[in-house]
Amino acid sequence: MILENIISYIEKRGDDKIRKRIEELEGVQYRNLVKQIESVNWEKFFDIREQVSSEREKRLDFKTKAEISLLNRWENVSYIKDFEEIGIEALKSGEVAVLIPSWHQDDIGIIPYPGQISIQPISGKSLINLHLDRMLGTYSTYQALFPIIIVTDKYRDKKVKIYLQQNDYFGNEVSNFRFISQNWYPAFDEMGKLRFYTKNTLAGGCDGELGAIRALKHSNLLRELKSQGVKYISMNSLMNVLAFNPDPVFLGGHIKFESEVSYKVTSDPNNPEFTGSIIFNIDWLSDKAEELEKNLKRVIYEVPVLIDNETHRDEQLYFLKYDWIGFLNTIENSVCFYVDKEEEYFELNPEKPNTLKEAKGKLLNRIYRWLNMAGIKFKVGSEIELNPLFALTPHQLKEKLPSEIKLQGTIILEACEEYEKEVLEKLKFNNMN
Repeated sequence: MILENIISYIEKRGDDKIRKRIEELEGVQYRNLVKQIESVNWEKFFDIREQVSSEREKRLDFKTKAEISLLNRWENVSYIKDFEEIGIEALKSGEVAVLIPSWHQDDIGIIPYPGQISIQPISGKSLINLHLDRMLGTYSTYQALFPIIIVTDKYRDKKVKIYLQQNDYFGNEVSNFRFISQNWYPAFDEMGKLRFYTKNTLAGGCDGELGAIRALKHSNLLRELKSQGVKYISMNSLMNVLAFNPDPVFLGGHIKFESEVSYKVTSDPNNPEFTGSIIFNIDWLSDKAEELEKNLKRVIYEVPVLIDNETHRDEQLYFLKYDWIGFLNTIENSVCFYVDKEEEYFELNPEKPNTLKEAKGKLLNRIYRWLNMAGIKFKVGSEIELNPLFALTPHQLKEKLPSEIKLQGTIILEACEEYEKEVLEKLKFNNMN
């Protein structure tokens, strides 16, 4: 559509302020807004708006063929060990790809890319760096190389690629990375009118983690991965700072039970929360494409988000997003894995500054628990940062750290042979004194 046709189409669908908004702008601001408006598939956007519901399914229906507990994943339990061995073998055999979606609530005027948020308390490493360190740690531990699929949207695709390039992909092989872009839709108010973050920027967001799966289904990458022997896609939420991806135990359980889709939820029986961690078979995505599309249409809904920034004071906007719980309730050949929320799930929300402090606290508390499991003494209140390259599990932590030391002060447990030797000698010296 040319611009005039787009404006007329939007006006016919009930928004009569868009023309005035465009006419008030000049120069760069005008060109930026026009470019953004022309890039949106407005017919699809309004068609979806007519289908959506403001209500979403509140509880998982558990139409699964099995429910498995991973609450004892750090204990010496036979079925956990069995899962882990199967998962490690699948990783080593090149049967796995990992996927990190974009964030569904995208304030493109304020947050360039949520993955750049500094999350590690001492080094200041970013959120995406934390996830990629875990993948690099998995490769280093198991000698397992796997494709890393980064899902962006049309506004962030270039910025994300530049950010990763500037940081040398945080030590990961460049050839392992694949990029796909998912749908982005405008946001609207309770009257259905389009909303703006700034004078020349439409408010909006991409269509969530399920939208990332849909984008993969429609991409050429799916065929490429299948030709390379990839059978399973392991996915986690970008904003879950405690996510394990890939997780050999979760992966092995998925394979063991011949599930098409497996997912993790927290263990609270009264309020199980979906963690954003999911594994699905590539064949499920390709062979059941029609069923998938049908189910996705049933579970798209309006997400109310309270925006409080320079241009919007306590204003509620609505974003389009697919509902995970509603979608999972449509899948019968699935397995549900229960996990400890304190170990595996905390969702960072950049719109809520307090969650950043909470997230760093959750990471530190997990390190404290792991040190206790490993029998390592530490001083409560010490600021300790654990690089996943140093240890992926409390068992590996026990192998790396001598039992006679005591951790105190500000310490980064980093992954470098010379660094590890220097740190361990220092820790021993401090303990002696």
